[in-house]
Amino acid sequence: MSGHETRQIYCFLDCLAHAIGTSGQVDWQPLYFGVWDLPFAYSERDGFAYYSDRFLVPELFDHFELLYGQPLEQWYDYGASGAANFLRLERLAERSDGRTLLVMADLYYLPHSVRCGREHFPHFLLVDGRTPDGGWQLSDPYWGWSGVVPHETMRAGFGCQGMGTGVAIRPRQLRQPDTRAIARAFESRFSLAGSPGSLTEAVRRYGERLLDGRTTLEPKRLQAQIEQAKTLVKRLNGYRVCAHYFAAGLDGPPGEDRTAELLKQWDSLLLMLFRLGMTGSRSVDPEAFRSRTAQIDEAERLVRQELWKRFERWRECYAA
Repeated sequence: MSGHETRQIYCFLDCLAHAIGTSGQVDWQPLYFGVWDLPFAYSERDGFAYYSDRFLVPELFDHFELLYGQPLEQWYDYGASGAANFLRLERLAERSDGRTLLVMADLYYLPHSVRCGREHFPHFLLVDGRTPDGGWQLSDPYWGWSGVVPHETMRAGFGCQGMGTGVAIRPRQLRQPDTRAIARAFESRFSLAGSPGSLTEAVRRYGERLLDGRTTLEPKRLQAQIEQAKTLVKRLNGYRVCAHYFAAGLDGPPGEDRTAELLKQWDSLLLMLFRLGMTGSRSVDPEAFRSRTAQIDEAERLVRQELWKRFERWRECYAA
């Protein structure tokens, strides 16, 4: 077993970025344009889920092809059974045709995951190949892990609770995106004027339900909800990746990185949310909770504003 760079932004894009970065053919950083606005599931009854029935939204496929000139290949057949798709994955993994395979798996079955044996959780992995004894060589850039799992473990962990998907890329056929394509891609995935607070709004609504007693959860379920929200918050690290990308090569100071402060405020808010779930308003001032969500909205607005300024400077220099 060996480790590699841990990204922890969004597992699907982290896999793509690792595969592209390892090939050394093209720049992986533009992949993260707009990751902070990807959809997630929220309902008054079930709370948060970082995944939804729109796990792989069409915008991700369009974005990839605009940047690199090649489509994401959807090898998973939604009209076939899980068993049939696993057989298809086996056949693909045995080929040496230059394709890199991504597959959704269930972390409940994967020994390297902290969720192993504890919680069913969909997650993307890279399939690096097969071993002579039938094992599976896998990489998980999100957790900085690579290693081998037995065939039976892979079969049990294929898909997650009825969900399944998988794509393939051909890294050596990807083109380096030109600066105008990068500018178009960023503009299509970025909203400066729109409301940045969809996650904040969901947390605010969830907190209000905890405050007025409409939602009560056992500690284990509450902790699971907080973990889902933390996973969503990690997508905000995409701001930092994009800010560094546009700042590289520009003269003058890179500008202030406000992402760290935004993430710090989120840590504080989610701690407040946990306390709300455990003890209600006895340990959390309702107005302090509402004020913190408003502060996060403002902090994210400033992060977006700073990122747009960096992009404008970059565009003026390289994509005018």
